[in-house]
Amino acid sequence: MKRTFTHIDHVKAAKKWQMPTVDPVVYDTAIVGCLNNSDNTPSFPHIFDWLVTQQDSDGTWGSRYWHAYDRLVNTLAAIRCLYQAQIASDTIERAVTQIPNLLARLKDDDHETVAFELIAPALLDWCYHRGLPVPLDTLPDERHRRIQRLKSRTLHTSIFSLESLDDIPLETAHWVSTYGSMFASPSAAAGYLMQDPDHLVLRKHLTWLASLNKGGIPAVHPLHTFNAAWQCWYLDLVGQGYSRKAQNLRNQVIRSWTTKGASFSDDFPIVDADDTALSFVIQSNGGKKLDINVFAPYMTSDGARCFPHEFNPSVSANIHILLALRTVAPSAQRDTWISVVLQFLKKILLQQSNGLLTDKWHVSPFYATSRAIIATHELDTTLCQKLTQTLLEHQRVDGSWGYKEGTAEETSYALLALCLTTPTLNWQSISSGATALKRLYYQPWPAQWIGKSLYLPHQVVASAIYAAQQLAENIQHKQLSIYV
Repeated sequence: MKRTFTHIDHVKAAKKWQMPTVDPVVYDTAIVGCLNNSDNTPSFPHIFDWLVTQQDSDGTWGSRYWHAYDRLVNTLAAIRCLYQAQIASDTIERAVTQIPNLLARLKDDDHETVAFELIAPALLDWCYHRGLPVPLDTLPDERHRRIQRLKSRTLHTSIFSLESLDDIPLETAHWVSTYGSMFASPSAAAGYLMQDPDHLVLRKHLTWLASLNKGGIPAVHPLHTFNAAWQCWYLDLVGQGYSRKAQNLRNQVIRSWTTKGASFSDDFPIVDADDTALSFVIQSNGGKKLDINVFAPYMTSDGARCFPHEFNPSVSANIHILLALRTVAPSAQRDTWISVVLQFLKKILLQQSNGLLTDKWHVSPFYATSRAIIATHELDTTLCQKLTQTLLEHQRVDGSWGYKEGTAEETSYALLALCLTTPTLNWQSISSGATALKRLYYQPWPAQWIGKSLYLPHQVVASAIYAAQQLAENIQHKQLSIYV
């Protein structure tokens, strides 16, 4: 039976120094589980038991929120780990039979997992060349993109997925942090150790991570800007920006800020538009005056890029840039960029048959849609109203929101948008949503954030839910007082 880690577990654990704030995931766990000692024995044999217990009844591995890309990379990684250890043959056999089905279902999902074009072909090839019956002539587009990315020798986001590269330059060792993180990716650290097994700092860090959660390894660790900025934004929304917690989070954002912006982690050297934008908002909310030209490297005539080499744009990064631009005084440059982002959002929305915005960093359309409603409120009335109406139409009979099933996280996003923009007009929807949120809060939260596999950043999600609860409760009290 699977062990479910609750948000309470993670909030308590994260109070300790450097404790992970992200759930363990199959992909990183399996890649770390492939490491061997100098005598060729497994470095972390207890990981195998954890992997076996995480397999679902259909033979695959992945988040409770079904996502074919997530299922494929998790399942292939688990197969590799267990096959290399020569254990659990029945488990492997059940998984291998599902690979064709997972490949066929990739078309059902809007967004790939991170570095899918690097990871999936490499894992398929590994399995095929060990004699496992997996299809070889698959993913032609992804394989072409893989070749193109590997041709570049410049520092780019591929370093986050070192474990999938054909050749890992030894000079990347100087990016290891003082306590053993490599690019904030446990699987990247494991990939480097496969080539240089004597790197003791990396090995000690992974040994410590593997001692937690019965061997389960987090998708990302450590998180600095992402964890702090997202939490702080929610506290700012509910008027608690001057609380001690918010100030500590804001100070973390300030410490992580560079002249070029921010990355999701201090241990990942490439800044991005998403973390830069929300960090900008958090600092502006705290009274700091920043220069919007920090966004110049990301802006194009057709919206903003999140990374220089990205394959597809991020809707949420554009939304966060819009939020950031709205915190500063009007100027020709600001107003031009606002217009560019609004046109980008309208163009993307026209491509969506269900009227909801989707994003490359989150599987639920309610994440991007709710943020767009907040960002366009009193700026583009037509777009804001259109998104709001669609959001209301997707509320479930039980009051919740959820693309595949009602969840606390998705319901909180919808409530935040409605509470902050149309609290009086839609207070009945807010009331039923708040009731659903109380029920869903105590149910397991599925992993919905897109990394190399789907993952769950507990503190970030818990902060979103907390903010939604606070705002909805305040609105309900105000509405009830009208009739008293």
